[in-house]
Amino acid sequence: MFICPYEPYCGTMDLETIIPFYSGELRTFKRQKGSNGLTYFGAGHVCRYRIKFPMDAGVNDNIYFEVKSLKSIKLTIGLGVDYSLASLNRQTYLFTESVNAGGGYVKYPYPFEGYIVTEYDPTAIPDDPSV
Repeated sequence: MFICPYEPYCGTMDLETIIPFYSGELRTFKRQKGSNGLTYFGAGHVCRYRIKFPMDAGVNDNIYFEVKSLKSIKLTIGLGVDYSLASLNRQTYLFTESVNAGGGYVKYPYPFEGYIVTEYDPTAIPDDPSV
């Protein structure tokens, strides 16, 4: 079973869209417990998101996407103007649990969007399967 922070949307064909606050205020996303009380993310589970600029963004605006901690997942972010191979080619970054040692980030300018895919990492064995 997979429960993501946007449980009602999981499994839909649309990308879940995250739009940062134009004020620059941080938006933090943490794994939350689903309706069954579990936060388990296992083999074969994938979730995807799109990070868009706010509508009033323009030239000289940037998005700073920071990864502080990952547990049993890989996170890939592609930067482009749309969700296509041609657009994301050569602008794709992978984060694994090695990011936990010092953090990692990607900063990108307007009008690019970030396309994120998280997937279960079978090489990282969780110490508690309910987490």
